Amino acid sequence: MRTAVRTSLRRVNSGVVSKQIKQLASRSREAGVRLLAIAVP
Repeated sequence: MRTAVRTSLRRVNSGVVSKQIKQLASRSREAGVRLLAIAVP
């Protein structure tokens, strides 16, 4: 029982982390595009 709970928690945590990483990546992309737009006249 305990091992099953731990594995399920790991799966949930990994899913949350992946979502956060994806959000950060999309934000960094937007920031990079904005910086390029500002830098390039």
